[in-house]
Amino acid sequence: MGASGFGLSLIPLLFGVFLLFQDGRSIPGWPLTVAGVVIIFAGVLSHLDIFFKPTSLFQTILMLVLLMGGLALTVRPLREGSEASNK
Repeated sequence: MGASGFGLSLIPLLFGVFLLFQDGRSIPGWPLTVAGVVIIFAGVLSHLDIFFKPTSLFQTILMLVLLMGGLALTVRPLREGSEASNK
């Protein structure tokens, strides 16, 4: 068991959150918070082992079509909301 750098990746996040609790418009607080979240997210992604089960062409196309349909259904209300606010 080796030492991990996860504890060190929390420092910018915690310091940024601390600054944001003191002042929500803190200029160094927002970049530190965002940088901390990105560092943690990158650390999680870099330690993932992803394996894909072989699938048929039909299953792959079906998954992609359903994925795009779900994304379209998610984005449509967001677009309609921004068009309504422009009027």
